[in-house]
Amino acid sequence: PNVVALLGALTDDDEGLLWAVLEFAPRGSLHRMLHRASESDMRACFGDAKALPGLGEAFWGVSADVCAALAFLHRRSVIHGDVKAANVLLGNGGVAKISDFGLARVVGTAGFTRTSSSHGGTAGYMAPELGEAGALDRDGASADVFAVAVLLAEVLTGDEPFADARNDVAIALRVRDGERPALPKSTPRQLRDALMRCWDSNSAARPDAKDLLLDVLDLRLDNDASTVQDDDGVEVVRVTTTTGCKQLSSVLAEQGLRDVIPIVRENEVDIEAARLMDNEDWQE
Repeated sequence: PNVVALLGALTDDDEGLLWAVLEFAPRGSLHRMLHRASESDMRACFGDAKALPGLGEAFWGVSADVCAALAFLHRRSVIHGDVKAANVLLGNGGVAKISDFGLARVVGTAGFTRTSSSHGGTAGYMAPELGEAGALDRDGASADVFAVAVLLAEVLTGDEPFADARNDVAIALRVRDGERPALPKSTPRQLRDALMRCWDSNSAARPDAKDLLLDVLDLRLDNDASTVQDDDGVEVVRVTTTTGCKQLSSVLAEQGLRDVIPIVRENEVDIEAARLMDNEDWQE
């Protein structure tokens, strides 16, 4: 199912800890492969020193693997909650598997892992609704699909999502304003459309993981959509959004910035300023 296997567990009675024994992934994380790997590492994993980033067989293989894993989890009512390149591990032949269930939960339960916030996740991959209380329980599967689309954009471009943002608040504001990760200008229309559906500001309008997997498999077989294009730069993607200042309150609260909520509600200029401010500036 393209999920890193749990092989066993050990208890540490002295420390009160439970240790999980997991399947070994010899090629490390997808994040490392995209951002820190040498050409020899890339060749050993995918058989091609230039396999990633970009649109090619490695992209389609990773995309199908991750979408298959997510569809498998969602069929079993498991929300991952933190899909990102660092949580996708690679085996021999470039097989990708989802790992790290530290923020996962089962739909309809209070959660089976400890979390540090009400929504968890990593800012650059988070759907806009995740700043709202209870959103992960209500729309967790849809938020996972949003995150997978961000991950696929990263595999296409080789750029981490919103890497130019000064802080997590700035990322949240940009996403709520409708900005999405950049895509190569040469991205085939069918693939761009599939990602845009996953990035809809309305969580109910996004495809489920099974439908996204079917889209990926269809596009992989479509010569027009799967052919490698000449690199001609990237462009920022935007979607229509009706999110207002009032809905930003929970995002700011999650960042420990509850005191500035009244200011944000009253003054649009502060939303733009947030893009340039460090967390220390907000506190001041």
